[in-house]
Amino acid sequence: MSENEILQKLAYLTEHASKLLARSQELSDWEALCFARDFALTRYANSVIHQQIASTEISLILRGARDKRLLTLRRTVNSESDVEELVQELQKTVDHAPELPFFQGFIEDQQYSQVDSRGPLLDEDGRADIVDRAVSQAQDLNPEAKLFGKVEVLDFEFVITNANDLSANHGFTYNDFKVLSIVEEQGKRGFGREVIAARNPSTFDVEALVTSAVKISQDTLHAKPIEPKEYEVILRPAATEEILAYSLFGLLGPIFHQGNSAYSDKIGEKLLSEKLVIEDRPLDPSSIIASPVDRDGVATKNQVVIDHGIPKIVFHSILTASQFLNDKTQTTGHATLPYSDYLFFDAFPSALRLRPGDSNEQEMIEETREGLLVQTFWYSNPVNPKLGIITGLTRDGLYYIKDGEIKHAARNLRYTDSFLSFLNSVELISKDVRTLISSNVPTIKLSKFKFTGQSKH
Repeated sequence: MSENEILQKLAYLTEHASKLLARSQELSDWEALCFARDFALTRYANSVIHQQIASTEISLILRGARDKRLLTLRRTVNSESDVEELVQELQKTVDHAPELPFFQGFIEDQQYSQVDSRGPLLDEDGRADIVDRAVSQAQDLNPEAKLFGKVEVLDFEFVITNANDLSANHGFTYNDFKVLSIVEEQGKRGFGREVIAARNPSTFDVEALVTSAVKISQDTLHAKPIEPKEYEVILRPAATEEILAYSLFGLLGPIFHQGNSAYSDKIGEKLLSEKLVIEDRPLDPSSIIASPVDRDGVATKNQVVIDHGIPKIVFHSILTASQFLNDKTQTTGHATLPYSDYLFFDAFPSALRLRPGDSNEQEMIEETREGLLVQTFWYSNPVNPKLGIITGLTRDGLYYIKDGEIKHAARNLRYTDSFLSFLNSVELISKDVRTLISSNVPTIKLSKFKFTGQSKH
């Protein structure tokens, strides 16, 4: 389906749902969110394309209230009858929904900014060409290197309306490229990974990303064990993104107000390095998930989350603002849009930006006495949210640095540390920024980061 056809169908289905809900005698309040995910993926393994898929999913999310009882239903819809069945189910079952004493109804009509967040998407041939370029580059560098990964595109469109005459629609597109290089020798394997996202895929420097991934895989094939202890660390963008995201979970409304966060009762206090300025920029076209409206229909705005080390806001949807602040209008516009099925929070920023500095990776390495260069992390999880302690593993590229030089690749380590400590030790931030799906992030250097265990690989 074309973009215009998708938008017309969304508007048509949403209007039909709205008419039915407005006539309902069983509901005192309602909201309808109809969205489309036009998705395509080219997956490759062992340097060969093995999967080409494309799908268009149109779904309807209804939230209906009867006094203080609130029910949410979701279903894939393609016709008026699908919509009618979902509305009927909502009307029949809303009396069995849990009562939410704090519920204050849905938000009133808003004024929205204009954001240009659509761009060209790679078609099947374009995605295959990206893979061909990647494989050709890898073969030139090392014929033994095997590439794995995907080229993915998404066109996400949505329409939202409610009983308070609110009506909004928006959409955004992105292209996403992931490459994993694996080199195998005498039963050992080396891994190297690079990821990037872009509104316009012509900005992808495929050859540079593949060159980096292949080099890392060759280096990690001969990784040496090192002692787990506190090191200086240089975090490349993917590692920076993960560590920042986990460090901000404590600003989720429920976690914060229930006293389970290292930020609880400390908004406005300097907790982190003054060099850290973290923004949420949903109105910036350079943010992949740029949108002037959130899932609740609330108008979004660019705002500072961490201002020179000082936390400034707590993330709220209209429900958590009603529950914890007794005022639905105190929502911060962070209700999460359903552009992915792998989003687990009611309200969290999708357009984070760590303000860049004036350094670069080479300068960071030269200024490191003994430390580690980290490509990315995985399996990160909070250990003690009240103390800000997070744990996880390094992945797909770890290097040992001594006296300003990279000495060798190192075997992966487990980290366990509090962000109140390591994010208070920011020394340098790079000028260059990598665009990822939910953030724009530079490379950063920390003067201390605690590693507590070794991996076999």
